[in-house]
Amino acid sequence: MNTVTSETQLCNLALAEIGQMRITSLDEASAAAQAANRLYAPVRDHVLSLRPWGFAMKRAVLTQLETGPVYGFDHYYALPGDYLRMVDFNDVSAESARPTFLREGTYLATNEDEVFIRYVRRETDTSKFDALFVSAFATILASKLTPHITGDWGLANELLGRFAGMSLTEASTADAMTDKPNQGRHGRMSRFAMARFGGNVG
Repeated sequence: MNTVTSETQLCNLALAEIGQMRITSLDEASAAAQAANRLYAPVRDHVLSLRPWGFAMKRAVLTQLETGPVYGFDHYYALPGDYLRMVDFNDVSAESARPTFLREGTYLATNEDEVFIRYVRRETDTSKFDALFVSAFATILASKLTPHITGDWGLANELLGRFAGMSLTEASTADAMTDKPNQGRHGRMSRFAMARFGGNVG
């Protein structure tokens, strides 16, 4: 169970990994706090983007824009502001559906006339982070902080190796997604998914 309730607390877990004193706030004047304040958000988003964390999953029906791409696809759709990684596209895993859509900045280009997605959102509430995420985040954050605070590149690389050994991107991990279509937003597979997996689309 996750007992981390603040960004400062999570940063202190990372600082403990490299033998540093606790900070009381990310806004304090210490070198550790300033480095943690700079690195926290980008490192958090990086770890969130590595896998479909259950606590960060979200669904959305995308809004089609009036103006589409100049070539290649028929439509642009606006991606949610908290979007980090696609998991399912119209009831099909993103990896299987990828030839049918392309991310371009904050837009999604596709020929589909309707788009609904499951995606990893930018979760900022630390109380929602699960234990594996906290461990991974603290480890990689410690690795990133080490050169700024101690200059010990050996320790930084050791922590990076430990992070890599957590196998966060492997399909065998607890909440990794499979290639199978799931039930759509209407309680059934979408026409896109039915066609993709050989079903009758009527």
